[in-house]
Amino acid sequence: MQRESKEDDHGHGGPFPLDPSLVVESSPGHFHRYWVVADHWPADEQGRADFAAVMERMVASYGCDHRAKDLSRVLRLPGFLHRKDPARPHMVRIVAEAGRRYDREEILRAFPPVERETRQEHSCHEWDSSDCDEERIADALRALPADDRDIWLQVGMALKDSLGERGRSLWDTWSASSSKFNQKDQERTWRSIRRNGITVATLFWHAQRNGWSPLHREKTNAVNGPEGLWSSSVVSVVPAWPQIDEAAFQGLAGEAVKAIEPHSEADPVALLMQFLTLAGNLIGRTAYYRVEDDRHHANLFAVLVGESSKARKGTSMGRVRSVAKIADQGWSDDRLKGGLSSGEGLINEVRDERREWDRKAGREEIVDPGVADKRLMIVEAEFASALAVMERAIRCRRLFGALGMATSCPR
Repeated sequence: MQRESKEDDHGHGGPFPLDPSLVVESSPGHFHRYWVVADHWPADEQGRADFAAVMERMVASYGCDHRAKDLSRVLRLPGFLHRKDPARPHMVRIVAEAGRRYDREEILRAFPPVERETRQEHSCHEWDSSDCDEERIADALRALPADDRDIWLQVGMALKDSLGERGRSLWDTWSASSSKFNQKDQERTWRSIRRNGITVATLFWHAQRNGWSPLHREKTNAVNGPEGLWSSSVVSVVPAWPQIDEAAFQGLAGEAVKAIEPHSEADPVALLMQFLTLAGNLIGRTAYYRVEDDRHHANLFAVLVGESSKARKGTSMGRVRSVAKIADQGWSDDRLKGGLSSGEGLINEVRDERREWDRKAGREEIVDPGVADKRLMIVEAEFASALAVMERAIRCRRLFGALGMATSCPR
């Protein structure tokens, strides 16, 4: 898969979370916008699903022609004539070329999947009244930098979704604190924003990540006054960062983490989980701990949660894998896989030898030698990809059923 594209037959004039790599004028006033992919985006089942989700977001939020989101759609090429109007053929041409390339994660983060649930039109009174309190929102905005275009755009979407036109003045005041403020861009962007699932909760989430503590409001009963007066008191709702007990870093795993940690940006907890998970798979089914008549092997399932591109989740895997490779290079090269998308794919990676009867030779012949090494370490860089499989009910049952069978198989 080489590119993400957007066919803009409705003249979307607002900004995008990522600047297009290429803009092509397909006909007067109509444009195709391309986001060129820098890394590997396979055209497998998951790759096609991710592509479809991005295109659906472009239709929902940016006015893309819904007929152009099909993967098989052929777009018009620059340098060729568009002859839809024979009397006035139009030369398809490139009108902007930024030269930017984006990795798959950047594109998926900028164009997230559209919320599947049917959203009802809502107003502030349908939520906790404090969510739509303009004073509370203004307080949260003071913690946010207006220079970050991605945050700027999401804040505008959240304000328009939650407050409607009342949110415009808040957005303008906050945006004006940036040296990048442009009144025309501000006006054009506000007009182009449509409700797309980004709510005021997104605004508060960004603010809390920047150190903001929300106002905590408690109801009080005033003497000789109406019930329900509001009093405000500022309380800290940001918990202390949890600390893992030092006892977790015992034995060989702890020694390895302590040796790597001074030379890595990865979190020691992430290093520990990666080490235990990879080591358990590398050891295989040869070691176990007996509890009565049950054998508990070293296989683990782990999920690392952290900020995209900043939490160094992938870095922790790379550091631990380099250690595992020294112990068993064959396992590292052949039995560590990614891109799990179906139960059939999982089964194929641990399949048994298959024989068929050869009537001419009068004997069984091996038609598929199978996989001798039944150890299989599956690494999925995006947990959301695994969750997406769950939307496909039949494949979900096969996939997780196969995982259960694989972990309990005596081999």
